[in-house]
Amino acid sequence: MTKETALNVARAPRRIAAALAAAGLAFASLAPAAAQPGDVRLSEASAAAIVAGCRAHADENGYDLTIAVYDEGGNLKALTRMDGATLRNLRIAQWKGESAARGQRYSGPTAEAVAEGRINAAFAPDTVTYRGAVPIFSHAGAPLGGVGVSGATGEQDEQCAEAGIAAADLLTAKPE
Repeated sequence: MTKETALNVARAPRRIAAALAAAGLAFASLAPAAAQPGDVRLSEASAAAIVAGCRAHADENGYDLTIAVYDEGGNLKALTRMDGATLRNLRIAQWKGESAARGQRYSGPTAEAVAEGRINAAFAPDTVTYRGAVPIFSHAGAPLGGVGVSGATGEQDEQCAEAGIAAADLLTAKPE
């Protein structure tokens, strides 16, 4: 590559920006855009508050649990395995949390349908068939993610997730 060609290649982004400006188009930079104004996401602080609230509930009731908090995209945001919780509970809590985040619903009704034979668990891939998966919503109704808890009974796991979500001042269902 000649020196002149290299100089032309280096100037290309400026030339493109100038052409767009001349055409009357806004062009701020080639950097990625920031999140949309009003974009609601589960914060690190909220995820930590959910874990703390769930732990407090578990301690009050003598449960040794694993707690997994996921964001709206099904990505792990916070995870803790309390002393005494088994390694098996680690993966189950993650499965529950991711399912609640992606499906934006409780796992309880699905678990009941499987137990009653209305749904074959083999035909519900990536869907939790145990209680203890609880969705998270903002007060405006935006889905924020899900919490999965494992280590006690399904009902107790679910109650713990609900206590954690309430401690973070968030909701388990869209407001009406």
